[in-house]
Amino acid sequence: MKFSSPLILSTAFLAVAPRADGTTANFRGRSLIDCAADRACPEGEYCQDLKCYDGSAGDKCLVDSECQDGLVCMGLPGAFGDHLGPFESKCYEPSEKGVPCSRDAVCIGYCNNGLCWDGVDGDSCANDSDCQGDLNCVGALAFKTCRDQEPEGGGCGTDEECLGYCHNLKCWDGSDGDDCGNDSDCQGSLTCYGVGLSKKCTSKKEEGAQCGADADCIGYCHNLICWDGSEGDSCGSDSDCAGSLTCQGFALGKQCTSKKGEGGSCGADSDCLGYCQHLRCYDGSRGDPCKHGSDCQSGRCEKRCRICAKRECK
Repeated sequence: MKFSSPLILSTAFLAVAPRADGTTANFRGRSLIDCAADRACPEGEYCQDLKCYDGSAGDKCLVDSECQDGLVCMGLPGAFGDHLGPFESKCYEPSEKGVPCSRDAVCIGYCNNGLCWDGVDGDSCANDSDCQGDLNCVGALAFKTCRDQEPEGGGCGTDEECLGYCHNLKCWDGSDGDDCGNDSDCQGSLTCYGVGLSKKCTSKKEEGAQCGADADCIGYCHNLICWDGSEGDSCGSDSDCAGSLTCQGFALGKQCTSKKGEGGSCGADSDCLGYCQHLRCYDGSRGDPCKHGSDCQSGRCEKRCRICAKRECK
């Protein structure tokens, strides 16, 4: 019986033998493939899958630097993952708007939310640098788009969407009378004054500032000082006082108060500007009933008559 050779080597194994310079040869010394390393390729080329490439469009690659200027290394254009996907990586021109992507380099413009964009009005974006010209990247999280900023009166959700600022879902420029959240919203020397959502930019002065007329004040002007009509404020009439407060007292000493003046019903002295006597408020003027001299403006409570008087009763 005849036996074949005890060792049979594959043709592929016998045919390829790397040389020291990176080229390959078969067992007879004849070159079968281009390369096994970059050094075996002509200057400026690289070795990929045993073949030399110069990085032209369509050439196989592993990194962008292997491709010629203006080309990038990626899988089939539009394949997610670029050169990490199921497609063979080659040198391609960057993709146009709307093509799937995973990094800016593979797009003519930039990559955001998995697609290439140009940065024109309405394009998805991550920051202002993505947008062309004077457009700004505005919105929230993944919903930001390149847009012209809104003038006063436009709808908004953030300050970035407005030429001025956003307050109560509307753009404002901070001029006199505009809604505001704080003084920094208002132009020039205007201040943001008011309560809650009703605050507005105004040139009028706050309580305590000097004034010459009501027009100078957010509230009113009395005794050359601005007041807002709160409890204890100097006043001239009930209309100066806030809410249900009334202006009580004498001459320049009148004040806005929740306490009752002469004739008001009461249960204790604390209910009255003066004092409470027989369930009625008195201010201690002449003829008012009293208990003590301190009740009376004159300082004299006639003991026999129990009224405020200048002299003793007869």
